[in-house]
Amino acid sequence: MDKKKDEIKKRFIEALDQPEIEKESLEHVLSEMMKDHRDVFDEYIENDLYEPINSDSLCWNIKYYLEQKNEAKRNFSQKRLDHLIKVREYGRKKELKGFLPHSKLAPVTQSHPVYSEDSKYTPSDILDRSIKENNMLGIRTALRMELLDMNLDKATLRAALNWVKKQSPDLCEPYVEKDFCGPMDHNLEHWDKDYFFKQEVYLDTSFTEERFLHMIEVREHLRQKKVDGFIPDKARQKPHETARTTQNTSNQSASHDHKERKLPHQEDKNFIKLALVIGGAIAALVTLIFIL
Repeated sequence: MDKKKDEIKKRFIEALDQPEIEKESLEHVLSEMMKDHRDVFDEYIENDLYEPINSDSLCWNIKYYLEQKNEAKRNFSQKRLDHLIKVREYGRKKELKGFLPHSKLAPVTQSHPVYSEDSKYTPSDILDRSIKENNMLGIRTALRMELLDMNLDKATLRAALNWVKKQSPDLCEPYVEKDFCGPMDHNLEHWDKDYFFKQEVYLDTSFTEERFLHMIEVREHLRQKKVDGFIPDKARQKPHETARTTQNTSNQSASHDHKERKLPHQEDKNFIKLALVIGGAIAALVTLIFIL
């Protein structure tokens, strides 16, 4: 459990470094942590060894912010984290160097045509709410979740992307290959489950239209090959079925798999919820920690 607590602390500090993550998302994550993982927090300390919080906003610059962030690594207290979020937001509103979201630093280009499939597209509740709240992190996380829903076909995923692009033109970043964001492999022989999830990590790191569309094709290839984990749930593809029938099917499946699967404890459910709230590469890493 100590390792899990250390990882939660580490991932939250890393989330502070991602300028695309909005203040509301960080506050929500912090609130979830206070409810479900209160034991990860330290008591606030300020003495000769721990720098105190400075409430004078005239002193809030990137140097002060980084110093306080280092203090938070040693003194992971709610008070210090709340202060960091406040300083971070102040720097963003004042457009100080080091605080600006990437979307304000470089223009976003769109190179793919709009697909016709989106004419009848209906967004999921999560995606629709994220759009209305203009929560870029939530939008990208919702789209990644759509990729992982094997009941959605490739036309629906393309329609989802194009629908979101119309609502939020700043959705996608320019496609760039970096050390932490590798290239796309167009050799179908290399398209396996590991390759798909490696591309998902890259998409988490840099959400580009090119990679999202590439993942749709890789996903479809694996669906056609009926690779385990990519096969649609037939029961969920029958909306005309009654709730009773669906429940019975679920109960039978759960009973059949009871010896092989174990439902997560409430603590683990909360941990997964925390990972989904954080989103992006952070979510992938936290979820990986949970699985391990």
